[in-house]
Amino acid sequence: MAARFYPLLRTAGGVAIGVTGATGLFLAFPGLLPSQGISRSSVPPWERAWGTRWDDRWDQGASHNADSSAAAAPRSVRRQLILIRHGQYLDSGDNFLNERGVKQAVEAGKRLKQLCDPQGCPLVSPEISALWCSDLKRARQTAGIIAEQVGFPADKIQVCNLLREGMPCEPQPTIPKIAKLSVEQRKRHAERAEQAFRKFVRRPSAGKADSQPPTSTVEVVVGHANVFRYFVCRGLQLPPEAWLRLSLPHASFTMLSIYGDGTVRLLELGNSGHLPPEMIT
Repeated sequence: MAARFYPLLRTAGGVAIGVTGATGLFLAFPGLLPSQGISRSSVPPWERAWGTRWDDRWDQGASHNADSSAAAAPRSVRRQLILIRHGQYLDSGDNFLNERGVKQAVEAGKRLKQLCDPQGCPLVSPEISALWCSDLKRARQTAGIIAEQVGFPADKIQVCNLLREGMPCEPQPTIPKIAKLSVEQRKRHAERAEQAFRKFVRRPSAGKADSQPPTSTVEVVVGHANVFRYFVCRGLQLPPEAWLRLSLPHASFTMLSIYGDGTVRLLELGNSGHLPPEMIT
């Protein structure tokens, strides 16, 4: 019988990684657990754990473009990221949005406008402090339609080539498409995705000592499914290679809240409830 691997398990003696097969036993990390195996059934499901603690300083340091002169913002201050996937597009030529994709972008813009309504706004602020988009045409077109719906100035949309679609890292389980990419292409895609993560997913800063008190902000990023799925896994400190196990429909909303103390919360993942069923792709 082939062995099966289970998540890391926390036990009274430490941490064990489960391996079951014909023997139905668990192997222990040397020095952490007794040498005898522990049956999977003896560990309650609610006690299973990744075995990795949350890193409070995940976005600190030069590699994450952190400003060492900036003070820490209080936990109550948040950066709320609204990640909107582009609409459906023509899979040929210039990759412009198709007719359905344009309608999806319009509906996404309407939903964002509702979220930003000062009357009962569920966001940390009714104002959009920044609107970013990938440099690929389908993302730029989607961002332009959304900006028009919410009244955001088109000339204020910031285009970033770090957000363009790619293969952020080899997913597990892997897919045949990976084999078509050269080693250099894989490296380039991975480096770009990680740079994008470090640029956009970070805690709010309190600014300089003599600056105004920090306030919570809402930033909108229009881009691609692979990049956003990578953002979610990295931001939640989950295995990044799990990104392909998530699904984000066209023009869907994914929201992350990043608190002043570095805590990250996933508020929505691939929400397409604003679209009629026949427009969900």
